Amino acid sequence: AAENGTVGSLVEGVTVELHPAFRIDGRIVDAATHADCERRPIVALQDRATSKFFDLQHAADGSHFVEGVLPGTYGVTIYCAGARIRESYPPIVITDRDALGLTWEVDRGATLRGRITARGMPVEGATISAERLGAGPRDKHTGGGAASRDDGSFEIAGLAAGTYKVAVSAERQLVARETITVEL
Repeated sequence: AAENGTVGSLVEGVTVELHPAFRIDGRIVDAATHADCERRPIVALQDRATSKFFDLQHAADGSHFVEGVLPGTYGVTIYCAGARIRESYPPIVITDRDALGLTWEVDRGATLRGRITARGMPVEGATISAERLGAGPRDKHTGGGAASRDDGSFEIAGLAAGTYKVAVSAERQLVARETITVEL
C-alpha cells in the first residue's frame, strides 16, 4: 500500500450508509378507452424539497417505471402526443414502500384538421399554431401546433374546448392573408 492516501492506499474507518430505495411504476391511459398512450408518452417526477428529478423509463409493455427512488413527495408531469393532459395529477408520496400500478388518465380533447394551400397548391412543411383565446397564464391547455404534410394537410389533437386563433407560416415566405378564429 502507498503512503499518505495516494492511489492504491488502504483507508480504514470509512462508513458507507445505505438507504432503502423504492420503485414507482404506472401507465398513461386514455380515460375513455383505458388504452395505453402510444404516441411519445413521457412521465417525469420532481421532488421540489430536494430538487430530485426522475424521468421514468418506458417499458415494452407500455408501462413506465423508475427504480432507486428515495422517500419524498414527487410531483407528476406527463405528456402524450395528441392527448389532453389533466390540469394536475396527485403527487406520489414515497415513505416506506414501492408505488406500483399507478394510472395517469389523459383525455382525447378536440382535433383541428385542415389543409394549407397557396394558389391552389398544397404547402408542405407550413407551421400551424392554434392558441386558445382567453386562456390564463397558468392554464396548461393553451393550444398546440403542427406542420403540414406533403399534401398540405395538418392535424392538431388534444385541444381543450374553446375559441382558438389559428396562424400559419411557411418557409417559402408565404404568409396567410388573415388569422382565423375557430370554435372547438
